[in-house]
Amino acid sequence: MEDLGFVIIDNPQIVITAPCLAKLSEANVAVVITNSLHMPIASLMPYDAHSISHEIFAAQNAATEAVNGRLWRQIVRQKIINQAMLLKGLKKDSFIMHQYSVYIRPCASLEATEVHIKRIKMLVPDEGLVSIVKITDKQFSDTIQFVGKNENPSQKALCNSNSGDFLPPNTSA
Repeated sequence: MEDLGFVIIDNPQIVITAPCLAKLSEANVAVVITNSLHMPIASLMPYDAHSISHEIFAAQNAATEAVNGRLWRQIVRQKIINQAMLLKGLKKDSFIMHQYSVYIRPCASLEATEVHIKRIKMLVPDEGLVSIVKITDKQFSDTIQFVGKNENPSQKALCNSNSGDFLPPNTSA
């Protein structure tokens, strides 16, 4: 709990017990309760906590729309930069976009797969989320793809299974 500063209770269905509140307070974690408009209406601040946590919360709550807008733009800008760095790394490592936000890369062996997983791990931003699903050539070849309402029976493997090289679209192995 040392990483927590605040817990925000933003749903009327949440039930929290007194022992839980006590543990949060002992860990110097503030609890904030919101109303139906998701605005803070109450807070539980630990007695032992430094008074600055309350001051920070009050300042954040009192921030103008202009300040919130600037902060939001900074957050979005950083997310875009992080995503661009990840996508650049995927492209450099010969991944191709299979569909929006789904990238694939055939590998000739499990060992090669592990090499690429390590590379991706290095690219993931601290707050990023990347999921990796390993499937065999046979499983991928059983993929059914729809374009609109029509099944696309010409879906072909995206790599030459002998060499592991990518095939251009509409090319057969």
